[in-house]
Amino acid sequence: AVSGVEDVFITPGFVTVSKASHVDWSAVTPDVEDILAEYLESA
Repeated sequence: AVSGVEDVFITPGFVTVSKASHVDWSAVTPDVEDILAEYLESA
């Protein structure tokens, strides 16, 4: 889990990441990218 990320929705065509309004994207993007890359490589 990434602190500040509220929801992740993955389909074959796109990925949607929702974050808390008080969290800046720059604070969560690196961790989200790492986790998504790991997930997609294992699929």
